[in-house]
Amino acid sequence: MGSDHIHDCQTSLKLLEAEHHLLSHKQLMERYPFMTFEDGHEGVVELSTCGLVNPRKLVKAQRTAAHLQGCDIMTTIVDQIYENCDEPLGSKILSVVTANGQIVRSRKVLLCTGAFTVTKPLLPPHLLPDIRLAPSQALKLEVSADDLENLRGIPMMEFWRSKDDRENGYLCPPVTYPNGKTYLKIGHERLGYFERYTDVAEWYRGDGDQEVTEKLKKSIHAFLPGFEPLSFDVHPCVLTATKNNLPYIDMITPQIGIAVGGNGEGARWSYEVGKIAANMITKGQWDYDLPKDNFKVQFQDQIVASKL
Repeated sequence: MGSDHIHDCQTSLKLLEAEHHLLSHKQLMERYPFMTFEDGHEGVVELSTCGLVNPRKLVKAQRTAAHLQGCDIMTTIVDQIYENCDEPLGSKILSVVTANGQIVRSRKVLLCTGAFTVTKPLLPPHLLPDIRLAPSQALKLEVSADDLENLRGIPMMEFWRSKDDRENGYLCPPVTYPNGKTYLKIGHERLGYFERYTDVAEWYRGDGDQEVTEKLKKSIHAFLPGFEPLSFDVHPCVLTATKNNLPYIDMITPQIGIAVGGNGEGARWSYEVGKIAANMITKGQWDYDLPKDNFKVQFQDQIVASKL
């Protein structure tokens, strides 16, 4: 849906040699008879390599793998990182201060802290990465048992319905959550950018943008005109955008590395980014088949040479 986006999708899928089909409006209606598509809309369906990532199961799997490799997992918030000197050895040590007052000392630290990289004192001011923080939001709509059977066939989809970006976004099929309830999720990926980093916490604690919420409801009713959710919840999110739309994976000092900037794709590429970053921080050098300059950090205030 959206001719320019359709062309971009096809170009990417052909490059990746992924199996896909271009469907006309009529073919969309035939393939998904429980959904409604506006006249003139067409879609690209990826058949064999697409799917839905369950973030809870993904994080559980990653934490389990880390534990089995000997990692200690501390479920606490980090408030600050500072550098001091190991007196007996005369070498620099990093102190990681948690919200409960605990101090963990380490010779190296890898920051995978997303938006909070620039909202907490984790780095010296002159080494803050050049990232922009974008508010986004999702809407979870509770599905009744009667509706569930019809809605199971909803594809994981991105859609472009309008020139108004607030009516464009993504739609996920029904998923059962830990509370036992089943929800559809529809979301918007980017709503401009924050002018101040201090606005991030307030956004997370709020109820999102009411106008965008109404736009998302409008999109749901356009695709599923007969669907009446039992309830809905608004979930504010934040995207971390880099200058080149790729994550920064780099050593910014000999002891501190970063893997920051999901650009809205963080869950999808988290495994590979984690592998690259882990190799970098443990080996102290780039060890991957893509050029390191693709992931070189850019700083806010001045050009600082990479420490790789």
